[in-house]
Amino acid sequence: MKNRLETAHPYMANSVPAIKEAMLRVIGVAGIEDLFEQIPAEHRLKSPLDLPPALPSENELRRHVLENLRRNETCEENLSFIGGGCWQHHVPAVCDEIAGRAEMMTSVWGTPYSDHGRSQAWFEFA
Repeated sequence: MKNRLETAHPYMANSVPAIKEAMLRVIGVAGIEDLFEQIPAEHRLKSPLDLPPALPSENELRRHVLENLRRNETCEENLSFIGGGCWQHHVPAVCDEIAGRAEMMTSVWGTPYSDHGRSQAWFEFA
């Protein structure tokens, strides 16, 4: 089994000490603390950051995030008047298809100033 300090963290690829030292050497600083010297000491974290152990797989991470997200309440579940008319609503798939066509995205039909129908379609459906 490899030493924990010699292997990369699963979510932080550059966590191996040798890689950190090489990056610091390239940017011309002696240590990581040199990067934070402009931040006043009273604003820095004094104790080690107490992170939970890394999750063993991407699937476990996804499950963990989804469990946290399920605790949120959304506008789909509750009536919301925030946005004054902008709310979750159904947009038929054909609208995305039409708005993504080349003739809608280019100036083939004239200048943007003369083609008010295209501008209206962008406003309504894109």
